[in-house]
Amino acid sequence: MTKETKRAFRPIPRVPAIECVLKPEAARRKAIPPAGAPNEKYLRSSIRAYFEGEPGCDLRWISEIVRAAPVHARSILETGFTQYVSTEKYRDLMDRL
Repeated sequence: MTKETKRAFRPIPRVPAIECVLKPEAARRKAIPPAGAPNEKYLRSSIRAYFEGEPGCDLRWISEIVRAAPVHARSILETGFTQYVSTEKYRDLMDRL
């Protein structure tokens, strides 16, 4: 192995395990989505595309996207898309969550 290769494959340093005792302030922290979950920007733009009727962005499509992070998607939907509350698309999507 060359010096560059050794540097590239340096082992990850070990971090002491965190205790699993929940303190009251830790319980109030925002939940971290799973690694495979879509990020907030992707969820927002996908939900916006669904509401704006972009081609191919139907209820089945958006349901597949929000299924990975339903709590996060519901939060985004309830806070960022209130202008669509009276629409059928909004009710259908909320039913899926």
